[in-house]
Amino acid sequence: MPTTLDKHQEIIGRMMKGLVDSGLEKIGFGDHMALEFLGLNTDQDAPKNSEIADVVSWMISEGLIRSDAGPDQSYWRMGGGFLFPGLQLTSKGLAALDVIRSQEEKLSHQIDKPKGELSPATYTKLGSLIGGILGGFTKSIG
Repeated sequence: MPTTLDKHQEIIGRMMKGLVDSGLEKIGFGDHMALEFLGLNTDQDAPKNSEIADVVSWMISEGLIRSDAGPDQSYWRMGGGFLFPGLQLTSKGLAALDVIRSQEEKLSHQIDKPKGELSPATYTKLGSLIGGILGGFTKSIG
């Protein structure tokens, strides 16, 4: 049974995959399309909107991605939903992916597969690697 952290790392991996597929094009990311963007179905054990928004906010605060929501917020709350306007990979996010590709060649080949061909475990591994890279980066400058 996956832990909550495993589920959140899977969201990180799926977000990075979706943003890699978008290149550096800014995208609007909201609750209305989040599950489809993440390659999840509503019949799966899908994460709640609040979980997705919290994970994406964390990715923004860690500098992996940016949002056009404004300087003091990463997204707009809309009723029970959310909208992250202008999401885009940052140079730090791209660097994290480069480190993963050099350390885990097998994983980098897998991330280039079309959406839907990756297993949840692969997304979780990707999210875990990104978290480890950010932790190592913070330690090296701290």
